[in-house]
Amino acid sequence: MKRMAMCLMIVFLLTSYANSAEWVKLSGGGKGKDIAVDGRGQAWVIGTDNKIYFHNGSTWQEYPGRGLGLAISVSQDGHPFVIGTDGGIYRGTSNGWVELSGGGKGKDIAVDGRGQAWVIGTDNKIYFHNGSTWQEYPGRGLGLAISVSQDGHPFVIGTDGGIYRGTSNGWVELSGGGKGKDIAVDGRGQAWVIGTDNKIYFHNGSTWQEYPGRGLGLAISVSQDGHPFVIGTDSAIYRY
Repeated sequence: MKRMAMCLMIVFLLTSYANSAEWVKLSGGGKGKDIAVDGRGQAWVIGTDNKIYFHNGSTWQEYPGRGLGLAISVSQDGHPFVIGTDGGIYRGTSNGWVELSGGGKGKDIAVDGRGQAWVIGTDNKIYFHNGSTWQEYPGRGLGLAISVSQDGHPFVIGTDGGIYRGTSNGWVELSGGGKGKDIAVDGRGQAWVIGTDNKIYFHNGSTWQEYPGRGLGLAISVSQDGHPFVIGTDSAIYRY
């Protein structure tokens, strides 16, 4: 009888824990347009005022340098890269914002595990920075949003809303037929998207599965250990 009671208690605790998981608004009351998460799990956003902010653990703090942006990504060691309000591509440094060489213009940006920047150009083509200039990724892909795995494989939302991964054999659509608005890739190379219905989905290896919690979002980033952060449809910033 005691053993049965103990088993029931364990089941109850596990169920209570599972049901307690939910989307939590980050402290500080921030509002945003785009979001990124660095290697420490620290969230960064483009605010609704286009300024660049990071979460210091209790509130939102403006990144120094008076930068303005439309899209953001952050390297694993915490250096922000943004698409500026002029479409230029910039990196935050101790000396302020520095435009990446090559004169590129973009709509969305991602940074891989080596700190290499990738963008969706204003022509919707996919480019990466080779250290000196912008080089088009092979395959003639067109995209609206981009993320890149730590080992340098790009994932994009195509201009048709489909979700694609860049491979040595060209662009391959992920199985399951999903459509999306924004995309992120976690440390295991697993893709996550904001669907065209604003719901949050992840790819389970064969199809798209809705993330629990009934969250709705406009933009997404995912920590290396697989915790999603989103800009909600109310522009507030949430973590699961």
